[in-house]
Amino acid sequence: MEFSYCYRDREYTVNVDKEEGVLKVALNGREYPVKVMLFNQGFLQFSVGDRNCRCTVGVEGPQRHIFYKGKVYRITEGKLKAGQKEEGSLTSPISGKIVKLLVEEGQEVKKGAPIMILEAMKMEHTVKAPKDGVIKKIFFKPGDQVDIGVQLVDM
Repeated sequence: MEFSYCYRDREYTVNVDKEEGVLKVALNGREYPVKVMLFNQGFLQFSVGDRNCRCTVGVEGPQRHIFYKGKVYRITEGKLKAGQKEEGSLTSPISGKIVKLLVEEGQEVKKGAPIMILEAMKMEHTVKAPKDGVIKKIFFKPGDQVDIGVQLVDM
């Protein structure tokens, strides 16, 4: 089975074959043996070779939000069109509660600057600026509940 995913403006081709209960995942020509031990309600536990891994996966249309070791990886299923780049987006990577705003409307921010803190299942996640820019509009305030994929801030 072959998939295409986009991550940080790059396209990756992933081939997956199952052989004796182990997935053989080929990513850009390099092959990894992956054994899935648990996949239940967005929680994934697997091993790559002798390394055990756990992550949470949220699905929003063609986007996958992968929470692994305190970071969020957002990948998009499909191929990039000629000249297309994934734009920086400030949508909620998880469903949760806005705990704290770290910027104000009109404020200039650099790529990677913390914008706000979300809380889900007693864990905090810092939403960061995907690019340099100016905060034009903040759509939520502390205490508001947000769903995955909703726009948090307009830059």
